[in-house]
Amino acid sequence: MTRPYLGNPKYTIEVLQKYGFVFQKRFGQNFLIDTRVLDRIIEASEITKDDFVLEIGPGIGTMTQYLADAAREVTAVEIDDALIPILQDTLKEWDNVSVIHGDILKTDIKRIADEKNNGRPIKVVANLPYYITTPIVEASLDIDFDILHTEMCTADSLLQRMGRCNRKGRYFPEEANIFIYDNRNGVGKNCIYDPVMYDRSLDLLAQYENLEFVERMKTTYMNQVYDPDKIKKTSYYEEIEDCLQRLSKIHPVDYKLKEAEIRKIDSVTVVPEDIYQEKMDLFEYGTDFLRKSNISKETKSLIRSKLEELTLSIGIYNKYPEEIDRTSIGFKNYKSVTDIYRTEYKYDFEPETGKGAGLLTSEILEQNGIFV
Repeated sequence: MTRPYLGNPKYTIEVLQKYGFVFQKRFGQNFLIDTRVLDRIIEASEITKDDFVLEIGPGIGTMTQYLADAAREVTAVEIDDALIPILQDTLKEWDNVSVIHGDILKTDIKRIADEKNNGRPIKVVANLPYYITTPIVEASLDIDFDILHTEMCTADSLLQRMGRCNRKGRYFPEEANIFIYDNRNGVGKNCIYDPVMYDRSLDLLAQYENLEFVERMKTTYMNQVYDPDKIKKTSYYEEIEDCLQRLSKIHPVDYKLKEAEIRKIDSVTVVPEDIYQEKMDLFEYGTDFLRKSNISKETKSLIRSKLEELTLSIGIYNKYPEEIDRTSIGFKNYKSVTDIYRTEYKYDFEPETGKGAGLLTSEILEQNGIFV
């Protein structure tokens, strides 16, 4: 069997140059190139040939190769269109790997566990950027992590990540099961983490090393890190005071929608035309129910969730693609009931094998010999 090779920077660079890959800042992309770290992650995760592993954000497939070498089966979920053909290349020697092209936040992880592991607990491995970790954990409510590897961050973010580690108490570690890497990623001026608060979080955490970090300790830790008397003269504290002062002066009538926009995510939720045609009855019945005023919010939420299982999220860059409808599915009488749009882009995916190139934004459907 082929041995993992992408942990070597030489091969990583070759792959990136071969495909002309450009890192996407919006996905927080960074690829592991340290074989020692990769070996340690696999060892600490205690992956065996009996395990099914879900990897979130495989990148070019570096850790995926190591996981496939250690596990019975691996399913990797990747959102970036540009990485799908790269993964097909770098993982072609491993027949126990399947790649799903999609957003992990919209992926039915429980269904994957049911299909791939008979509903038994699965192992989840990911090399994630700091800003997406919490949303992924929140979206994966049925996942209980036994072991957590994470980058160091400020105390509030760190405890959120720890919150789901061994949540149900099914794992009884004889040694540490939370590993924190101090690489200062995202620390500094104009970055996500304030340097002073990062250092306080790290320094005060040291007293709990190799201890069972119980809730009482977490509360003490948070109070120590964010002690107002200790941080009052820091830029972090002054920035909070300044923001509160500014907010207190804003009158609601002066706060325009455009000014209130905090975070703009240019993307659209689409369903490929061939899937829409195949599931047309589901979409029609679903949108009919969404229009009814006597249907409960819970039922409507469930219907939308079922429809969204058939969708993908696609980024919008310079202009809205002509291959995507401008009218949402179910739009009627000037009222929208979904934010899902039909697209003519081809979709390459085989449910039986779990493999495929995903949404092909460079190709569109051909009908009657004419491209539409």
